[in-house]
Amino acid sequence: KRAFVMAIRMGKAASLENLYLITVTDLRQRFECDRALIYRFDAPATVHVIAESIAAGYTPTLGETLETIAFGAGGPKAYQTQAAVSLADASKEAVSPHQMQLLQRFQVQASLSLPVYLEGQPWGLLVVQQCANTRSWKDLATALLYQVATALALKLQDYELQQQQQKEIARGETLGNIIRSIRGFTDLDEIFRFATKSLRDFLRADRVAVFQFTPDSAYATGVVVVESVNPKFVAAKEITVEDHCFSDRMAEAYRQGRVSTIADIYDQSISECYIDVLEQFQVRANLVVPLLKDNKLWGLFCIHQCSAPRQWQAVETAFVKRVAGQLDLAMQQADYLQQVQQRNKALEAAFEKEQLITKMTERLRNTLDVIRTLKPIVQDIRQLMMADRVGLYQF
Repeated sequence: KRAFVMAIRMGKAASLENLYLITVTDLRQRFECDRALIYRFDAPATVHVIAESIAAGYTPTLGETLETIAFGAGGPKAYQTQAAVSLADASKEAVSPHQMQLLQRFQVQASLSLPVYLEGQPWGLLVVQQCANTRSWKDLATALLYQVATALALKLQDYELQQQQQKEIARGETLGNIIRSIRGFTDLDEIFRFATKSLRDFLRADRVAVFQFTPDSAYATGVVVVESVNPKFVAAKEITVEDHCFSDRMAEAYRQGRVSTIADIYDQSISECYIDVLEQFQVRANLVVPLLKDNKLWGLFCIHQCSAPRQWQAVETAFVKRVAGQLDLAMQQADYLQQVQQRNKALEAAFEKEQLITKMTERLRNTLDVIRTLKPIVQDIRQLMMADRVGLYQF
């Protein structure tokens, strides 16, 4: 019954922050404990305190990043084999001096923690703690905490779905704006500038850049032709980049659609020469997709995170590929427009020549003074041919 009442209150939460606050407040009241917490897993062995309800007189943990060993388990994987972790008397049950130090830091004498799962993966921990005295946690308490954790997970899934829907709408709007810019702009650089700025804003990345390989360089050199970059970080535009690690084989892989995602350049087995290239521009994480022109690798579309590592989501990678596909079309469109303009100029020149020939013919037919008539004709020819001199010689 208590869990049902809490679930109803949690279901009425207007925001995630409100949901967290309702959960920890009701937990501390129902358990009559000194502290109730929600921890979010940040890394394999650390958690971040995102919500707390605490009795007066104890050290707050809100905003702290702590090791999961403070709750009796070494990380998310440990909770997959041991659902609930309980400490009835921290002074006797602490598994190490380090754990004891963490518990004493926040006056914890007893603790009961349970993982919250989202999409089958440990999302965080729901924790109740006793600071004034030791406490033996009964099975009923564990069952109640489990019910609350389940209710929290269901509500988090609802919010996750809403966020995904909102992001999908935003992705559609961003892609639509880029497509409209391709149709509206005739200058390719303008399209690149609009696309890089729009994508950086949407992804909240530190840099989005269009990199073009130098022709006949065997893909060893290139230049960033357009970029949108956070002003906190160095600019890469118009800087020639040399990457002798980028081989013809790598180029062929990108031409066939290869996508590179690096969450942290220092955590993955990438070559030192590639790290050297990325360090020039303060890159910590990057996502790279190919840019093709006439079915050949023209360049790379690069998204950089410089401030910190970043796990690239599959939906982000798919979206960047769609944007890159539109840029491929933009390059084709630019080439087509250039060809049309060249053809139009050629037709105009041919028409002007035809007019001049007709004009010359008419003048010569209707004149008795050929020399005087030829003077304006040679001037017209010089202008049409854009020559420095046109002369008429008589043998």
